[in-house]
Amino acid sequence: MSIDELKNAIIEDIRKTCEEKNVVVAFSGGMDSTLVSVLTVEALGKERVELVNVCFGPFAYSNSISKVLEISSKIGKSVTFLDGIKAQWEIWKHGPSCNLCTKKIKFGMVSSYAGNRLILGGANKSDSWGQYGIKLSGNSYSPLFNLTKSDITQLLKSYGLEPRSLKIGENKSSKGREGCKLKHLLKMMAVPRFHGKAVALSNELLLDFLQSKNIDYSMANVKIIGPLKRNMALVNVLPHLKDVEKEEFKEILRSLDVINDVYFVEKPIVLFAKVNPGIYVDDKAKYWLEKGRLQREFAAPIRMEWSVSKNNKLRTFHIVNFKEVDDFQAL
Repeated sequence: MSIDELKNAIIEDIRKTCEEKNVVVAFSGGMDSTLVSVLTVEALGKERVELVNVCFGPFAYSNSISKVLEISSKIGKSVTFLDGIKAQWEIWKHGPSCNLCTKKIKFGMVSSYAGNRLILGGANKSDSWGQYGIKLSGNSYSPLFNLTKSDITQLLKSYGLEPRSLKIGENKSSKGREGCKLKHLLKMMAVPRFHGKAVALSNELLLDFLQSKNIDYSMANVKIIGPLKRNMALVNVLPHLKDVEKEEFKEILRSLDVINDVYFVEKPIVLFAKVNPGIYVDDKAKYWLEKGRLQREFAAPIRMEWSVSKNNKLRTFHIVNFKEVDDFQAL
């Protein structure tokens, strides 16, 4: 099937599914939601489509709002913003949970706002919902459900939109997923002004540093781990930085009153994780956390060491420490 044929098939599917009703698009400004937006506007007309963005304040990258406004302007639609900051903290104070955040905040808040209108999202074969979910479920509809990331890239280009320009900046590869900075906090956000501030500032500063040095990269993030009273920054950059660059950025992070230690991930590491008892006995959940959730965002191979948490407030996981190794086989 050619790109034009694929485009026409999706547009027809949107028209058939939405019928004559007005709809809402969950719009982040990224590749997937941008494609859904342009296809839906072409299928239904601007007057029947509302773009809605859930804003996460300090946990959104500084250029994310500007990209949302820039892309919406190209589409010819204004954006309705919903405040998700407080709701996000209510989830993360019990441990990292991107899936719950997506379900309860990103979709939940948009769903509450949309009322009886159908909500269109960008789920596709590159994410968990596209692999295991349902294309049309209740008031949620995923028109890109059967598409690969390659399909999405080609369709965007057919509309004159360059996929790389839609990347926020933490991961420039075509396969890398992006999102809010809070996903890099691998511990409970018990105190937002300490734990939240650490992940928000460190990740923003890393992108600023790389841009100021004109450093080309495919991955850039700062994971925050450690016990509740200590923030340890694990810096992931690919390709790895030069020694002089590492020292310079290390001093930048050390100047923050919310960062206690700074390490660069370049060798295999073991991550020591405290987990909820339900996760501890679920091998599939542990495998997904290690291989699906965490490994793809680290600049070197990782291995998890699991133990049951005694903190009954922890619903998911909390990375309390790490160890650098030369070879996992030697463990």
